Amino acid sequence: MPKKIRFMQESPDALIQAMRQTARQNAASNWTELQFGGFDPHGNQYGFADLRPTHLGLTNTTYFGEWSVTAIAAAGVGQDWFNTTVHENTYILIYGVFNNTPNPRAMELRFLFGGNELTWSQLQEIYGWDITRAYFEQGWVVSPEQAIRAVVTANAVCAAQTEFLGLLGEVLGKRSYMIQFNAPAP
Repeated sequence: MPKKIRFMQESPDALIQAMRQTARQNAASNWTELQFGGFDPHGNQYGFADLRPTHLGLTNTTYFGEWSVTAIAAAGVGQDWFNTTVHENTYILIYGVFNNTPNPRAMELRFLFGGNELTWSQLQEIYGWDITRAYFEQGWVVSPEQAIRAVVTANAVCAAQTEFLGLLGEVLGKRSYMIQFNAPAP
């Protein structure tokens, strides 16, 4: 079971490197026919890339690279931010969260990974920092074809795409998946 989330302002480089190594080792055994291509995979390789909203099923015609949440209809009520399955050609690495909203309303966040429900985490602490970004004490690597869900609460009603909440993370995936503008559904 993961440790309770604790916010950190400094990038936990050793943790991120360990997460990359874990995902890479797992992928090497799952994708034996492919070679690892680092952060710039070519041809038939797999490698790392930025985590985009489309990798979590957050797609529509008004945003692709910009993170935001759906409408939050009532204050203090959990609302799904995303609820999907990791594509068979990727691993999702999550090591932090940010909010670029001028007056943020999102107050709490909870993840569910592969059937494991994590505890609620307070987001309010980061809103007093110069850069509203927080790294987790322990990040997560979510394997292909695993369920992944995030639930958010807010202190007020929010219209869709007005709360610019996003995740700090990466994907490890097959190049054929990562070069697509709109990531395919699982």
